[in-house]
Amino acid sequence: MPQMHVKGRLLQLLAEEGPQWDYELAARLASEYGERDTQYWHDSIRLTLADLTSGGLVYAEEQLDTVDTSRTFGLEKLVRHYVLSDFGRQRADEMGLLREPSQI
Repeated sequence: MPQMHVKGRLLQLLAEEGPQWDYELAARLASEYGERDTQYWHDSIRLTLADLTSGGLVYAEEQLDTVDTSRTFGLEKLVRHYVLSDFGRQRADEMGLLREPSQI
């Protein structure tokens, strides 16, 4: 069975497990997709989350934004706590991302 695209999997994780930090999502996806948990991978996931944010599918809880060098490979980067928006849940459901595999 082909693997889910990263954007779709991010939407699934946020729908199934609720709000999560960007570094948690990046580490989880690295494990699931057989990628090395590197700064490059984390930056790629952050870019994908920014793309999903610009489309209104997810949003960051800005009051929780923080700089945490222990989570960003020693670099001073903002870590963000992401939430699936109502529109994101609707679109994910329309695309069949929230259905059980037997229902797809």
